[in-house]
Amino acid sequence: MVPSKAPIIQDTSTKTPLSTVRGNAPAITNSNKRVASVLNDAMDEENRLPKRPRAPELTPSFKPTPRPLQKPKVAADEENRLPNELTPSFKLTPRPLQKPKLAAINSDPRLANHLAQPQVLASSFPDFMSLTLPPDAQDWMRLALKTMQSGNFGDSWSRLVVVWFRFEERHGFKLKGPRLDAANRPRALAGWIQHARKNFKPDSRLMSNFEVDFWRWWNHVQPAWRVVDAKSTPRKVEGGWGEITKPGLNGVYTVMGALYLWRSFGKKESLASWTCAVEDVNWVLSQLLCV
Repeated sequence: MVPSKAPIIQDTSTKTPLSTVRGNAPAITNSNKRVASVLNDAMDEENRLPKRPRAPELTPSFKPTPRPLQKPKVAADEENRLPNELTPSFKLTPRPLQKPKLAAINSDPRLANHLAQPQVLASSFPDFMSLTLPPDAQDWMRLALKTMQSGNFGDSWSRLVVVWFRFEERHGFKLKGPRLDAANRPRALAGWIQHARKNFKPDSRLMSNFEVDFWRWWNHVQPAWRVVDAKSTPRKVEGGWGEITKPGLNGVYTVMGALYLWRSFGKKESLASWTCAVEDVNWVLSQLLCV
């Protein structure tokens, strides 16, 4: 029995003939050889060139030294200038003199009006402790000045004593003169007069209302055109001063005695009112000195 042959299956895909592949193989081999030959020739050429010697590494044979800082150059005229010739680049402006602050008692609103008014100040006269009487002065004035100087009541009192002294001096320190009206006068003041105006300590009950009594009396002895109280002391002159121009033992000195008693034995709460009264009496006496 004759065996049957297997069927031949033909490949329909495109195939490269074997002879073609075998023909190209030598061409690829020869190309590689040519490349290798060219590379070898280039290497031989490079080996034939002289090689450059490598530069040796330089190491410094010295250590750098930092340069010292130099002072800025100064011009010849500046260098030779003495220190005391140097002038500042700004001008010194002197500070204005400040007025001394008034004591707390003088900050009372009742004093604002009369503190701003012109009056004869103690600075225009010698200190009130240095006031001296002439050798022929009468005893009443010696005792009066000694009493007024014994009151260490501050600057306002010192100024008033000086002005009162000048008022009495203008009238020759005479003892007798027209009396100041005694109506509405404080009762404690009458006791001081009865004790010869010395070594007198009034009853505390009489001093309890001394502030009100004084302002009532002080307003009473003013000229008709002037009305004053603890809250108002006008400074405008609208007439003459005949009603109060009374020197001597029973004149203006009685007002001084009233202020002396008030400050010595009066209530501390009335100190502001007392200061206002002192300044107002000072102003009135200053007007009498200008007449």
